[in-house]
Amino acid sequence: MAPDRRIVLISDDPRNDGLPSALRRAAPGHTLVFASSREELEHSPAPSLILLDLPLEHDSLCNLLRWLRTDRSFKSVPVFAVASPDVNELIEEAYALGANSCFLRQAEPAALDRIAQGIATYLNVRSAPSEYCFA
Repeated sequence: MAPDRRIVLISDDPRNDGLPSALRRAAPGHTLVFASSREELEHSPAPSLILLDLPLEHDSLCNLLRWLRTDRSFKSVPVFAVASPDVNELIEEAYALGANSCFLRQAEPAALDRIAQGIATYLNVRSAPSEYCFA
């Protein structure tokens, strides 16, 4: 069975900036799927990566991360968060609840391209044959 090549972007408004476009350019071999809630994920196969676009509502973020880290199908899926620097408390909470990494948005337009490239690099390393990975 071929590995899943989907990135799920969970956001209250996935069109709020250029992140979806930057991801499509940086990871053309992956399909970007949008979701806004746990219910949209529950009956789908686990993706390659879940990207949380913060700030989600505080309760939504906490409940979603708790569920992702306890559900057998999703607990090993990497979860990254993207946030503006003014939501430090959400970033700390995301890490405490099991997010693997957090990226900070910056005002400059190229910042989203760098975030997307970092995600694409991670996905490429993660999918590399094991003989190329070091322990």
